[in-house]
Amino acid sequence: MNEKLDRVDGYAALSARDGSNMEIWLHVDNNVIQDASFRTEGCGTTVACGTMATQLVKGKTLEQAFEITPDEINGALGGLTGEGCTCAQLAVDTLKAALRDYLAYKTEPWKRKYNQPNPPH
Repeated sequence: MNEKLDRVDGYAALSARDGSNMEIWLHVDNNVIQDASFRTEGCGTTVACGTMATQLVKGKTLEQAFEITPDEINGALGGLTGEGCTCAQLAVDTLKAALRDYLAYKTEPWKRKYNQPNPPH
């Protein structure tokens, strides 16, 4: 499991109904995802899905990243069923929320300072 990146351009934190949660951080340069990291408090399958989501997104354009699906994560992990599908959905939902976060602040970066969960003192 990774930790927060040094340079964060997009961030999201989501929770699933089963209590699992995931955070994803993105570093974007010229509309290409250079790096991605995540943290989760979920089962091993959630960890695997978060890992795969952050690996699949690296080097992709924003448009390509928005096209990643739970089925793509499932396939890359050898085929998940049942609970695994929910974990893949959490990873994709969190990834897309982080992408939307990046896009929301892309043109107005000054707003990010005021919307941090734990602003610096």
